Amino acid sequence: MIFALMKKIAVVFFILLSTLSLGQNGVPFFLSLGAKRGFMIAHRPFMEHLIQENTWGYELSFSRQMNDGDYYSTRSNYPLNGFTFEIRNFGYDKVLGFAYSIFKYQNFTLIQTQTNWCLDFKVGTGLTFITKKYDKINNPKNNAIGSHLNAKVAFKLELNKFFKTTHFGIGTELTHFSNGAMQMPNLGLNGVSAYLNFGYNFNQRDFNSEKTKALKRQFDNSYSWILEGIISMSEVYPIPLDAKKYPIFAGRFLFTKPLNRSWNYEIAFDGVYNVSNLHKYFDSSYTAIDVPQLGIYAGLSFNYYRSQFVFGMGYYVLDIINPLGRIYNRVGYRYFFKHNWFGLFNIRANFGKADFFELGLGYKF
Repeated sequence: MIFALMKKIAVVFFILLSTLSLGQNGVPFFLSLGAKRGFMIAHRPFMEHLIQENTWGYELSFSRQMNDGDYYSTRSNYPLNGFTFEIRNFGYDKVLGFAYSIFKYQNFTLIQTQTNWCLDFKVGTGLTFITKKYDKINNPKNNAIGSHLNAKVAFKLELNKFFKTTHFGIGTELTHFSNGAMQMPNLGLNGVSAYLNFGYNFNQRDFNSEKTKALKRQFDNSYSWILEGIISMSEVYPIPLDAKKYPIFAGRFLFTKPLNRSWNYEIAFDGVYNVSNLHKYFDSSYTAIDVPQLGIYAGLSFNYYRSQFVFGMGYYVLDIINPLGRIYNRVGYRYFFKHNWFGLFNIRANFGKADFFELGLGYKF
C-alpha cells in the first residue's frame, strides 16, 4: 500500500512539473516531494500503549522565495514560504489511523554558502483530518484524539543543496496534533521524523545576500496599545455523562513596545469566561459567578511582513475554580489585514496541556 501511494504522489508531482509554467516573472518558485520515517512520543505514561511501529509519511510542497527587497526578506537572506500537503500515519493504524494535512509554513534561512547549500528552520501550522478518533465502543484505546478535525504544528530543520533546476535535501521534524480541547480526549499526538526531499526549481533560488536600502528604513520604536476579542469552545470529559461542548469568551488588553525592527515585548491583562470549567469537577458547588479568570501576561512577538508570531506566559490572579493551575502559556499568530486590524489564532495551555484555542480579532491603537 505504501508503494502504491508513493507512486500516485509521484505521478501528481511530475504532472505538475509538466503543466506549471511559473517563475517567468523572476520570482523563484519551487515544488518539492518528501518522504519521512519516524516515531511517536508518549508524553503521558498512560499513552505508552499507543507507541507501536515506526511512522511514515509523504508530503508535497509548493513555495516561493521572498526576494522583493523588503526589509524582512533581505535581512533573512530571502527566505521561502508556501503550502504543504501531507499524508502520514502514527504507527498504529488500527487505533490512530492516518492523517491528511494541509498547512502553511514559513522558512527562516539560518546559514547559506557560496556553493548554494542552505540550512533552514521551518515553522508550519494548519489543519489535519485524522481518520481514527476516540470512541467509547469502537475505539476506546485511542485516548489521545477525540475529533477527526485537528490542528497541526510542525518545526523543521532542513539542509538543502540547490542546483539550477533541481534541489535535494535532508531534514528532521517535530510535530504536534491537537484539537485544542474542543472535543475530548485531547492529549494530542507528538512525533519526531527524519526525511529526504527532492524538488524542481521553476527559477533558481536567489542567494544574493547584499543588504539593500530597505535595511536603512527608519526604526519606529513608539509603543502601542492592542485590544483582542476571543471566542472558542471546550468539551468536558465524558464522565459521568456524555461529553458536551461549552462556549469560551475572552479578551486581552496589551501594552507593546518594539525592542528592535523584528522583536517586541508585550504586557497584558487577560480576562476569560470559560463555561466548561463549571463542569470539570463532578458534583461541585461552583456557580456562574465563580467562572471568571483574570490574568497578567508577559511575552514577546516577532514581526514578519504582515505577520506576528507571539509567545509568553501568564499568571491567573483570579481563578476560583482553578481546573489546570494558575500558570498558563500561549503561542500563536497574528495577521494584519490592514495597519490596525488583525486576526489571531493562539493555543493557550497550562504546562503543555492545551486549555483551548484562541480565535479572534484585534485592533492596534
